[in-house]
Amino acid sequence: MTVAAIWTLVKIIGPIIKGIKDSLASSQARKSGETVPLTERDIPFNIVMGVILACMVPTGLLLYLFVQNSEISHHTTTLVILSVVFVLVTGLVVAAVCGYMAGLIECVEFADFGRGHHRGVGLGTAHQGSDRERA
Repeated sequence: MTVAAIWTLVKIIGPIIKGIKDSLASSQARKSGETVPLTERDIPFNIVMGVILACMVPTGLLLYLFVQNSEISHHTTTLVILSVVFVLVTGLVVAAVCGYMAGLIECVEFADFGRGHHRGVGLGTAHQGSDRERA
């Protein structure tokens, strides 16, 4: 299972980097006054980074409170910094894989819909044809 996870990360690093580059290019185009299609507009990168860093403040505070009265409190600063970096990297990897998989599912669903394979809303509600077709 670990090999599959690492293989997935290796395979999607290219699309992740391309997505970040496209996002930055779209932001630059909007700043320069170009009209960018609605589907290509993203939240500005500086806002995304600001929110991420703002979320790390309470994370670091919680880690500090957890470590400060323990046997390893003499390493508090190092532990908090390493833990915050670990949380950032792990969150990035999880978000990237989830986003990539959601994109794959969307592509598969769109392809199935285009071929006439319409799915129902709930379990067991897949289209089974009319009574005339079943007879």
